[in-house]
Amino acid sequence: MAFLIKRNKVSLYDAHIQNGHVSYEYIKKALNSDHKYLGLQIDPSKMEEPLCKACVKGKISRAPIRKEHISNRAVNFGDILHMDLWGPSPVRAPGGFQYTFTILDEATGWLHEPKMCTKDKAFGRFVAWNLQCFTQNGIHIKMVHSDCGGEFLSKDFTKFLEKEGIVQRLTVHDTPEHNGMAEHVHRTIFNTVQTLLAKSGLPLFLWGEAHNHAVYVYNHSPQSFLQFKSPFEARHGVRPNCTFLRPWGTHVLVKMNATSKLAACAREGHYVGHEFMSNGVRVYWPDRHSVTVERTVIYLTDDIVAGEPSEEDLQKFNLPPVDDDNNDDMPNLIPFDDDPIDDRSPELTPQSDQEPTKTSDDDQTDESPPVPRISKFNQLQPQRKKSPSAKVRTLTDGIGITGEEFDHANNFYPPTSSTLPHK
Repeated sequence: MAFLIKRNKVSLYDAHIQNGHVSYEYIKKALNSDHKYLGLQIDPSKMEEPLCKACVKGKISRAPIRKEHISNRAVNFGDILHMDLWGPSPVRAPGGFQYTFTILDEATGWLHEPKMCTKDKAFGRFVAWNLQCFTQNGIHIKMVHSDCGGEFLSKDFTKFLEKEGIVQRLTVHDTPEHNGMAEHVHRTIFNTVQTLLAKSGLPLFLWGEAHNHAVYVYNHSPQSFLQFKSPFEARHGVRPNCTFLRPWGTHVLVKMNATSKLAACAREGHYVGHEFMSNGVRVYWPDRHSVTVERTVIYLTDDIVAGEPSEEDLQKFNLPPVDDDNNDDMPNLIPFDDDPIDDRSPELTPQSDQEPTKTSDDDQTDESPPVPRISKFNQLQPQRKKSPSAKVRTLTDGIGITGEEFDHANNFYPPTSSTLPHK
């Protein structure tokens, strides 16, 4: 037995709730199509579409971000500055730096990005940049644009802006797109930093040196939003000259003061940028983990560096002397002394014309071979066996060359008929 259930007509809002909060437009299309809802009847007089608070709470999404620039762009340098902070870095740079403070000029694209140890140093960096712009270029900053970071909302920062007559413009929280120029330059600079470190193979704590190099290259490279002018040209009106730049991290030879007359007068390091305050080259020394500014620098190419021996190969030529007790095969080397070697040949004695007496095998074994020496020229030479001359041997025996006995008490030979004067 079947029962027929009569359904009353409902409003569009009730149908919206009954069908799982589907959209009003979806219900209208379903009613007008061939596949209608079974038993769904909507009162034509109740087709209003009121706001559903439950749908707003469960389905709300972010408002779209407009890509085009709403306000007019700045025309002169210093009219509008875009600011932001980057950090903290996972590795501290030399000097304890962990943050960078981005100050980007909207008109020229000029980037000023000093490094900082802590975030609260941002106020001092901005005051210094404002003073530099006025002293060097006679420019007053008119407006700054930043996010709602605490460093930009501090009491000192806001009071300084009011005193200088600078307008502050902030973004809405959790909307970094409204500070897009500063965010985009962050990505550009630090993508370059990561690339420089990966290519050179230098340690990560040199990210500060790579950052300085990346900022310099950015300010002197053509930018699309400037009709392919560089920020340097847009600010100063002249084209930059960057022919002196070298690949970051390349090997260099630096002129050094020799420690001795035979020591090398150049050391090998790595190029990590230029120092424009002193017109020098910044060189990183891997053995000392430090960076210095040098003047006389020779740049090496990759093929030259690849053909040279490594540090391990060079250390093999500077090994400590071998202990004689641990190696019996090595000759007994005697260090050089200042006593001269007697190179004179021994004088022949009357007995030297005679044949040498034969010695037995036992006597030959007692005689040790001459001991090698090390001369002043580091050449291994056999030591000559010192033997007294014939005159010295006769004096030692007490018999002169002519056969007379020597008077050791008076140190003279007794006179003979051959030595007496003739009358």
